[in-house]
Amino acid sequence: MTAECTSRHASPRWRPPGPSKTREPKSACRPAKPNLDATRRRGETGPALAALSLQRRDVNGRSLRAQACSHNGGGGQSVGWSFDAIPHDLLLRAVRKHSDCKWVLLYIERWLTAPVQLEDGTLEPREKGTPQGSVVSPLLANLFLHYAFDRWMAQHHPDIPFERFADDAVCHCRSELQARRLQADLERRFADCGLTLHPSKTQIVYCKDNVRRGHYPIQKFDFLGYTFRPRLSMNRWGKTFVNFSPGISNQAAKAIRQTIRDWHLRCRIDKRLDDLARMFNPIIRGWITYYGRYHQSALYPTLMHLDLRLARWAMSKYRRLKRHRRRARHWLREISLRDPALFAHWRLLHRAPAGQ
Repeated sequence: MTAECTSRHASPRWRPPGPSKTREPKSACRPAKPNLDATRRRGETGPALAALSLQRRDVNGRSLRAQACSHNGGGGQSVGWSFDAIPHDLLLRAVRKHSDCKWVLLYIERWLTAPVQLEDGTLEPREKGTPQGSVVSPLLANLFLHYAFDRWMAQHHPDIPFERFADDAVCHCRSELQARRLQADLERRFADCGLTLHPSKTQIVYCKDNVRRGHYPIQKFDFLGYTFRPRLSMNRWGKTFVNFSPGISNQAAKAIRQTIRDWHLRCRIDKRLDDLARMFNPIIRGWITYYGRYHQSALYPTLMHLDLRLARWAMSKYRRLKRHRRRARHWLREISLRDPALFAHWRLLHRAPAGQ
């Protein structure tokens, strides 16, 4: 099979990109690499660590997760709360810590106390909570969490390290007992701040690996698009072992596949293959840079889905490949072996056999 196919809408021969093709500079906009090394340590000794997982609903009703892992593994808890019950006086008190401008305070207070218009047109006054769908809500929520969670943890639990990214947080506990005590303290803290914990969202996550071989019902959690769970890894000497490590989560992979479907590649038969590569390589490269940072092989099935969509594009574009899925995929693989730099993910998926 060659790369020559008769097209109804384009040139019958696929042309590889010419010398004018340029690579994107390293400073191009890409997702930042997550620093998740703190959750992957495995050479330490001592008791198993517990992980705290926080989950709440934001002002728009979306579910937001804040997971916690530990230095040496352990269990975790998932806690839910609602920002619809934040007292306005506490929130304005936090704002005054950072700004004494009367105009800023005036407009924030107006945003907080603005009435809500229901579907029937009636106005419902708001006495607590942040505005629904307002652009200032994420900023106010992050500021509130800074004092309700960050500063409080540093003052009352300085021995428990934690990380927080926007609405997601990670707390490192050294035992299940310490995690449960932290949960009880957080329940009281959130109650004082006007937040209600969700009992059904509270769970224990055990970070199982070769050192920690206990049996607990829940042994994985999601954080920042990654799923932390026991995985089979290989050390420098080629020996396999079980390691508690991150990989792309099912939810993130599903979102990527949906994005690929939204490209509607089968409707772009007026484009050549190198045109599609220039259009979508920045996005593909961003996915690989972020989700391929840890356990890169977990990203392969999602990237294979992209090749399947490209094969369907070829079936729609070239008459010779119409209704021949296997032939189209073989044609695409030949191109990937001949020009592996055309698409950003081909160097990962399609490696030429030795000697070629």
